[in-house]
Amino acid sequence: MGGTKIFVLQMKEIIRTVIFTLIGLVLIIAIVYFLLPKGVGNSNESTLYTPGTYTSQIVLQDNTPIDVRVTVSGDEILELNIAELSDEQTLLYPLLKPTFEELSQEIVGSQTLNVSVGNDDSITKQVLLQAIKTAVNKAIETGTL
Repeated sequence: MGGTKIFVLQMKEIIRTVIFTLIGLVLIIAIVYFLLPKGVGNSNESTLYTPGTYTSQIVLQDNTPIDVRVTVSGDEILELNIAELSDEQTLLYPLLKPTFEELSQEIVGSQTLNVSVGNDDSITKQVLLQAIKTAVNKAIETGTL
């Protein structure tokens, strides 16, 4: 005759088994998370800029164009350059180069075009900032929107 079998489980054993199972699952999830490449799962995110170098021009009062170049990667502004100024242009526009260098440091450092314009060089800064914005907008327009 087959009798009924009764198993007696103690609550300590059940709790211990559940805890070890949960710890094992957490460890497996952590290992998988840290071993996956960081780009996985971000495939639907689009970039802000099309990588490259974009230019815009400033026309000085003597009708001389000066190129402003902006180099961007997919999601950040890497570098800002201004064309080499001749000695005559440096004498006629002494604030042009230092103001551009200041703007360049601010924009690349903060990654924003929202830069404050001071009183002492506001016209120069506004003209340069507008040229930089034009070049950055070219990078945005050719990017994926």
